[in-house]
Amino acid sequence: MIIVRRVKSWLEDILLQKLLRNSSQLLGGNILEALLGFLAVVLAARGLGPESYGVLVLIQTYIVIVDSTVNFQSWQAVIKYGADALEEESPKSFKRLIKFGTSLDLGTALLGTVVAIGGIFALETWMHWLQEYASLLVIYSTFVLSNLTGTPIAVLRLFDRFDLLAIQKVAAGFVKFCAVAGAFFVGASLRGYLIAWLVAEVIGHWLLLGMGWRELYRREYSGVGKTSLREVSTTFPGLWGYVWSTNFNGTVKMSVRRFDTLIIGGILGPKSVGLYEVAKKFAKGLGQVTSPLYQAIYPELAKLWSRGDTKEFTRLMTRSSIMAGAGAIIFWFVVVKFGVEILGILFGSNYVNTYEVLVWYILGAVVSVAGFPLMPGMLAMGHPHKSFAIHLGSALLFFGVLPGLLYMYGIVGAGIAYLIYYIVWTISMLLVEYWVLVDVRTRKA
Repeated sequence: MIIVRRVKSWLEDILLQKLLRNSSQLLGGNILEALLGFLAVVLAARGLGPESYGVLVLIQTYIVIVDSTVNFQSWQAVIKYGADALEEESPKSFKRLIKFGTSLDLGTALLGTVVAIGGIFALETWMHWLQEYASLLVIYSTFVLSNLTGTPIAVLRLFDRFDLLAIQKVAAGFVKFCAVAGAFFVGASLRGYLIAWLVAEVIGHWLLLGMGWRELYRREYSGVGKTSLREVSTTFPGLWGYVWSTNFNGTVKMSVRRFDTLIIGGILGPKSVGLYEVAKKFAKGLGQVTSPLYQAIYPELAKLWSRGDTKEFTRLMTRSSIMAGAGAIIFWFVVVKFGVEILGILFGSNYVNTYEVLVWYILGAVVSVAGFPLMPGMLAMGHPHKSFAIHLGSALLFFGVLPGLLYMYGIVGAGIAYLIYYIVWTISMLLVEYWVLVDVRTRKA
């Protein structure tokens, strides 16, 4: 009865209700996108087989690593400082920030494309698989050039247009499924699957870009292009430091999710990459649930912190963490019980060996889901440098233990390393955020 009353009181929390309402709009879109994306993976994995599918994953991983490293996470800064500008009702400052974010998106997309193509020829002597597939990598570099979505994402989240974000996700997922299904039914080669995937990604980027700018004009924030950037650093003190910190932070976090694939490919080969990627796609199902929560909670936490309401700030983080973590544990138990059968039905007998790494990897994802409010909480507090230090330390530990675990346990070692990473990251983030909150409350007193 106590638990029932506690849950009921939580559901009556206005902020939690808003979080659930906004995230539920995204959740519907995420579930459909995840389902369509998962079906696309099933078709590609079956159509290509573990080894060729592993090569497809390696190509995509290389391009995404370059994109994530060079393409700054502009949406985080735009949300953080945009929330302040909207709170102060300063349209001019807000438009200046939008132009800054857009310029950053465009500049880093161009730079990222050059780096991606140049890196192919610089690294092909080290990564031998690059030599055979260099032309495909050049083609897929278009992904980086089309990724101008940072600022549009921030705009839609700041104005609570999570419905449009959900629509974009479903539309992009549908296009991807149709493109990959077409490649599957015509018996396409690796090149055919890669082009199908690329076209779907580019269309998804363009759709999101159009939605973001349409919302700006609807809110009467036109004339962004005419706004001067000369005083952007004065208007938003600490903006560049925030941008650099969040970019480094995102790069380190991405490295754990992407570089592991390249390391596995180098140590165990493309076939093991294909098996490992199936486990990651299952775990991505949990990410599709927490992603809308993350997107919805960050603007709310930024607004609460801007008002100095640390009590509601802590309450929202705690309650959302417990609810998300409970759901993730249930998902893990289902995988433990029925994982072998699910893998056999969906992917075929060639992928059943994925089960053991799947169990470990999803357990790590459970810890990640339970700690999902920690990162947006740290950003809302204005301490991206602290989160960067934690990510860096956890990542160094991850890459320190990964090779040894791979040699000892095969791809299962990657799942164990992933679990270790998130346990260390979560505990570290909790301790630092607790210290920051205590410090703020002490100074107020």
